[in-house]
Amino acid sequence: MKGIVLLPIILLLSTALGEDKVLNSPEPIRSYEDILDVLPEEMEPWNARHWSSEKKVTATAILREKVIDARRPVSMQLRAEKPQAWPGLTLYIPISNSEGYPIHLFMGLFADDDEAVAKLASLTPGDTIQVDGYFQALSFRELWGKSCLSLCIEEGRITRLHRNGEPQKIKLQKDIKLISAAYGSADQFVDVTKRVARLLQEPDAKFYVRPYWLGVDPAKQTKKALVITYRWKGKREIRSVMEHGEVTAGLLRKKGP
Repeated sequence: MKGIVLLPIILLLSTALGEDKVLNSPEPIRSYEDILDVLPEEMEPWNARHWSSEKKVTATAILREKVIDARRPVSMQLRAEKPQAWPGLTLYIPISNSEGYPIHLFMGLFADDDEAVAKLASLTPGDTIQVDGYFQALSFRELWGKSCLSLCIEEGRITRLHRNGEPQKIKLQKDIKLISAAYGSADQFVDVTKRVARLLQEPDAKFYVRPYWLGVDPAKQTKKALVITYRWKGKREIRSVMEHGEVTAGLLRKKGP
């Protein structure tokens, strides 16, 4: 009987603890305004374009304490831009604002994440995306000759959205059966089958024969090639793409060079 009596109490306690955890979770950052809102009013965050260097240092320290150290999650809807290589694979988005100074968002360090690289390869400039993760750095600083607010997300997640804001349901492409993919030059080739296989599965993915897309540089300062062996419509095919060349699933379906 004691076990029967205790069970509802345990369930009630578990439910209460779960609700308390949700209630105490930090509020996500959904816009740049949410970032500026953590700054005290006496700092006049709406007038940041006229701040002194000392005031920018103070504001940066507050942002670190209130956002980064507090582990406030990021969940921002943005317009995608073309991926960059600075020097690693980076998603850079200039955020439209009315503050009178540039606001830059950077998300990078995709080197060992095949899933994230594939999502990045599928983006077209102008796509509506949701970026989730945590800030690694937030700072008021000088960049490209101008005072700006710089937002840096480390190893975030990208989700493509419909115009209504709902996540797109992505159906992976499976008509190309990858056998192997090797990247390199002469006797310095490395196996990149896992990375290339995931890239080719992502609809609309487009990537280039470059170390930052393939996650490795087997022969530095040497012109390399990507050699892909695969099956298409039951036939075994081999295609070689030279350094800087563009690779898509459409290319592999195409006959001839």
